[in-house]
Amino acid sequence: MSSSSSTTNSNSYRRCLERGVKCKCGILAPYWEAWKNGTRDPGRRFYGCSRYKWAEPQYTERGREVIEDLRMKLSVKCDELLYLCDDLSLDEKEVSSFKEKLSVAEMKNKETVELLNMKDKELEKLKKLFVLLALLCCIFPYLFLMFHERV
Repeated sequence: MSSSSSTTNSNSYRRCLERGVKCKCGILAPYWEAWKNGTRDPGRRFYGCSRYKWAEPQYTERGREVIEDLRMKLSVKCDELLYLCDDLSLDEKEVSSFKEKLSVAEMKNKETVELLNMKDKELEKLKKLFVLLALLCCIFPYLFLMFHERV
């Protein structure tokens, strides 16, 4: 707060030096805008400390109505924005939940792929064994017949 406040105060002091306007109490007057709740002329600029002198003429009734209407619309938009931020926060929680579920599914998928690769290697070994057995089944009767004919 102090850096923001000191920047604002130094800017205000610089403006009061540039304008050379004095407060009712006789010192160089800071330059402010009236934005306090309940202010009759919100945004109206003035010079001064606790005793002030207006820097601008008083707003018309229509000007006050427009400013108040704009402040109300801004307040509604701020409320809508807060609601949307809350809603977005809920959506982010859903996204986080889906990401966790996706992560679990990816891990299961990875495990399944690894298992399938192992089964595929076992199947290749079984195919080779089957081919070897088929060859033996073909060769064994031939060898048996050859051995019997010699005897």
